[in-house]
Amino acid sequence: MQKFLSQISLFQGLDQADLDFLQTGAATEDFAKGKLIFQSGDESRHLYLLQRGAVKLFNLKKGTGKEEIVCHIQPGGFFCLAPLLTRPVLHINAKTLEASQLVVIPKSTIQQLIKRSHLFAQRVIEHLACKECELCEEVCDLSLSSTKERLAKYLLSQYQQQRLQGSKSFRLTLNQSQLASFLGTVRETLSRDLAAFKKAKVIDSRQGKISILKPDELAFLSGGNSGGF
Repeated sequence: MQKFLSQISLFQGLDQADLDFLQTGAATEDFAKGKLIFQSGDESRHLYLLQRGAVKLFNLKKGTGKEEIVCHIQPGGFFCLAPLLTRPVLHINAKTLEASQLVVIPKSTIQQLIKRSHLFAQRVIEHLACKECELCEEVCDLSLSSTKERLAKYLLSQYQQQRLQGSKSFRLTLNQSQLASFLGTVRETLSRDLAAFKKAKVIDSRQGKISILKPDELAFLSGGNSGGF
C-alpha cells in the first residue's frame, strides 16, 4: 500500500516516517459495481483514494431525483479532502461505476499528519487552491463554451491519462446519459457531437473503445473553436 500512497500527488515527497504513519491509519476496501460508498448527510470521516476502478460523485436533483454528476474519479485520484477539513457532514453522494478498490484514511490521521508535516500541510493548501481554480474554469466552461468544446476537453483529458499508462485507446466508464449530465447537456446532443467527431475522423469508436486519431485537432476544438463542423 505504501508504494501506492507515495504516488498520490497529495503525499508525494513525504518522508518515510510520515508514510509509515499514514499507512498505519489506512485501510483497503473493495466495492462492487454500483455500490454506494456514502450519501449526502453521512458524517465526514474519511479521505478516499481510488486504487482501482471508477467512482462518480453526484447530487440528486430536487423533485425528479435525477442524478447530476459533479465529478468522475479515476485511479490515483482522491476525494472528500475539503469536507473532511471543513464540514461535519457530506453534501454529496459517491457510487462506484465499476468494481473498485479504495484506500480509506480516517479524519484523525489526516488531521495529525497536517500538524506533524509542513510539506503535507503545503500539499493540502496547494490542492485546495487548485480545486478552486478548476471550479472557476468549470463554471466558465458551462456558461461560455459549447457542448462540443466541453466534450473535446473531456475526451482529451481521458486520452492524456491513458497515454501515461501506455494505451492509445480507452473505454468510457460513464454511459452516454451520465456523460451528458456531467457535461451539462442531454444525451441526444452528446450523441450528435460524438458522431460529428467520428465523421470528421477526429476520433474512432470500435467495440465500446474510443481512439483519438487527431489529438492536436481535438485540443484545438477544446480551446473554443468549433473547427467548422
